[in-house]
Amino acid sequence: MPVNRAVMSLVSEGVLTTDPTAPRRGVRVRSTQVLTRDLFGNSGLPVSFEEETGADGVEVDVTYDWVDAPLDIAELLQIPEGTDILVRTYRYSLDGTPHQIAREHMRADLARACGLTSPDVEVPGRHTGAWLERAGVRLHREHLVLLTRNPTADEREALAVPVGVPVYEKTLTTYDEADAPLDARRILVVADRIIYTADRVHSSSDDETSGGERC
Repeated sequence: MPVNRAVMSLVSEGVLTTDPTAPRRGVRVRSTQVLTRDLFGNSGLPVSFEEETGADGVEVDVTYDWVDAPLDIAELLQIPEGTDILVRTYRYSLDGTPHQIAREHMRADLARACGLTSPDVEVPGRHTGAWLERAGVRLHREHLVLLTRNPTADEREALAVPVGVPVYEKTLTTYDEADAPLDARRILVVADRIIYTADRVHSSSDDETSGGERC
């Protein structure tokens, strides 16, 4: 019992972790890798997660689920609630420690037109834009919402989040040239294991409209 209490205390502090998807692996030291990533992801570059981040010990589990669109996703995709959609779920672990869970939502008919039929077709580094181009669809715009919040009990267990550590929730919605939503990605990342960066290039037109000021 003293050993169990000590282990649970170290788990709550983020020193140790247990894998909720593979309990037989037992308790292990929580990965200390902190990744630096572009806020928008890989910006369409055909590189894998490992190539983009330089991370070691990456494990990725991919699942496909064909479901009825819940209200919040239906609103993001501007489709009726209950419309058939594909949910692609990616669970990333670093050195056995859960790092992030990404879920991408797309209309089922569009997903099939892109060739997204099962996890077997996934190609490391092939981003969503490349899949959409297979269906003759081009990305025009991306809208990003970044929220920092406390995880739910289920999220805390799935991501092995230490007590007191929040998560980042990124919601990225892509649009075509007619400004119609194509897909909506919702990504949960443990906040003490990620650093986000973003750059903006100012054109001459920006200088003219802003009087040359920089914020």
